[in-house]
Amino acid sequence: MIEVAVKAVEERPGRPPMVRLLVNITASNPTPSSRWLLIPRKLPATAGGVFKNEQQTAGSVVYGSFLGNGGFYAFLLAPGAKMTIKNLELGWWNDARASSPPPLDVRTGTAVTVAGADLAIWFDRDPTVSGTAEVDAGAAQHTHSHKSPTGADLDVTVAGLETRAVPVAR
Repeated sequence: MIEVAVKAVEERPGRPPMVRLLVNITASNPTPSSRWLLIPRKLPATAGGVFKNEQQTAGSVVYGSFLGNGGFYAFLLAPGAKMTIKNLELGWWNDARASSPPPLDVRTGTAVTVAGADLAIWFDRDPTVSGTAEVDAGAAQHTHSHKSPTGADLDVTVAGLETRAVPVAR
């Protein structure tokens, strides 16, 4: 499984009880094959599909910002790849006014499909992260969009699914 650590770096107010939580994520893929890393866009994560990818590019790294009830950020890590992404924004529904966010339900897999089609077709270029990369999501640029034909959420399937609750360190 991809090794992941998450650290909260800033909280920005949103419309209560929403908090915009900025996190730094480090991830490495020690496996011999490429693996997808899916980070939920919302805390706590919600089930559902996606209808649009707002592709982001920061330096040489291309990643997906998938919108929908089950929205997530998607990164494809090559074997041996190590990545740090700074200032990734998550929406934290904090109606309990907790002092710290819940764990992040991180999913990884060998392949991801949306409505049966490979997730990679939602990008305009190969999203594989190779070697070592450091990215500032706050400086990333929107470089491509792809949406479902009807605008409705489509089912997401992850092959070789592994899920882990990763605590958000302060």
